[in-house]
Amino acid sequence: MRGPNRLAVVGNYEFGIGGDLITAADGQTTRDNDTLPRLLSKKRGGDMLELTIYRGGRTQKVKVKLGEAPQQL
Repeated sequence: MRGPNRLAVVGNYEFGIGGDLITAADGQTTRDNDTLPRLLSKKRGGDMLELTIYRGGRTQKVKVKLGEAPQQL
């Protein structure tokens, strides 16, 4: 996964732009900001997740292995 490669300032806020756009996870379209967190809440560290991403003008699928979530005190 590639993160933002440029910064843009809007008002007093700095935003990263560029990088990969996740369009689906495990075949489910990411229509809003809740889709990915909802899918991840059903997974555990070590599980595989297939992401459909938009990168460099084309769509591709990548498989990622999830790490362990940090322990909360």
